Amino acid sequence: MLSSIFFSNLYIHLWQAFSTVGTPDYIAPEVLLKKGYSVECDWWSLGAIMYEMLVGYPPFYSDDPVTTCRKIVHWKNHLKFPEEARLTPEAKDLICGLLCDVQHRLGTRGADEIRAHPWLVQRYRMGQAL
Repeated sequence: MLSSIFFSNLYIHLWQAFSTVGTPDYIAPEVLLKKGYSVECDWWSLGAIMYEMLVGYPPFYSDDPVTTCRKIVHWKNHLKFPEEARLTPEAKDLICGLLCDVQHRLGTRGADEIRAHPWLVQRYRMGQAL
């Protein structure tokens, strides 16, 4: 769906998609619920990938794709951090800022919002590759 907004002499096109493509482990809830979505669903995917990289498995993993999708849709009940992963509070905060409702998701106001997160800033200052 394409919507156009007119500001003075400038047209801004807002795109919203409704199809589902991809590995279920990384699909945002708004995509699964077919509510329509935009680029914010990519920030959810980033959060899921970050979780997997730091913990060792996806946040809503199940052997059954349907169960994975149910866990994603009900993410508030299923997003947990295992103690043995020993994540810093900043890492958890970044992941939670990406794996949340689209209205509160980091990146909704642009990528700089994510780049400014303390977990990423700290790694940049330490000279670690991102």
